Amino acid sequence: LILLLIQTINESGHTSKKLPEYFLTQLSKFARISSIKSLENWISETIHLALRLIRERKETFHLLVQRALNRINQNYDKDISLKTLANEFGVTPAYLGQLFKTETGKLFKDYLSEVRMKAARSLLKTTDLKINEIAERVGISNQSYFNRVFRKTYGISPNQFRQYRNHE
Repeated sequence: LILLLIQTINESGHTSKKLPEYFLTQLSKFARISSIKSLENWISETIHLALRLIRERKETFHLLVQRALNRINQNYDKDISLKTLANEFGVTPAYLGQLFKTETGKLFKDYLSEVRMKAARSLLKTTDLKINEIAERVGISNQSYFNRVFRKTYGISPNQFRQYRNHE
């Protein structure tokens, strides 16, 4: 029963560090069962535990989405795409894109753009790098595209943002 529950929870694809210790505790209780009533109680407790874990896991991201989020947050400055990650993870881009949207509420490209723009904003605040250097550091090689995305995100150009920073 426990092995079947563990398999079901693992197949949900959601990550959790709580799984092994909970079920090891349940298994140790199984060895002390001495009556039908205690077996019934153990089964009921185990099922309730599994259902609680499944509910908790629904509050975390699917393993593939977690991996994609980690990769974006660590490598936003590199050439990263939904297609390359999907190939690396062994799934189709359509599947990963849909899973990403379902789990995060955002399109992959929009999330990647947000991470890049936050990094760009930070660089504009804390460095005197040229705009094209900042664009390249956040993974965007085309400065005019960078300017458009920055303006769309923050409502002002990177140069205007930097000027406001200097007047604060």
